[in-house]
Amino acid sequence: MDECKRMLGDDFLFIWVDAIYIKGDTDRAKEVVKYFKDEHNLESSINRLEEFEVELRKNYYRVRYIKDNEKTFMDVPTPEQSEKTDLMNYLLTIKREQSASPKGLL
Repeated sequence: MDECKRMLGDDFLFIWVDAIYIKGDTDRAKEVVKYFKDEHNLESSINRLEEFEVELRKNYYRVRYIKDNEKTFMDVPTPEQSEKTDLMNYLLTIKREQSASPKGLL
């Protein structure tokens, strides 16, 4: 995972369960997919989160989104590390921008 973080640089947001969350365009994500296949023989895919909302709960953020035409969610602990703070700032910024023009999150 350290190699993945290095490859993504500032586009890296965080790792959560079975996914790596990044910002930016899909070119960087494609590099990571190729790396996992070539170096570790692991299949992976790129999924863009476009329709989502962020809700602050008592000890975590609930992020609701659409995946494979199904509504789903993930709970992210409240920011205690700068990576988590960066993630939430990014999600909230994208959500505001979506009001003006559609944008997504990888």
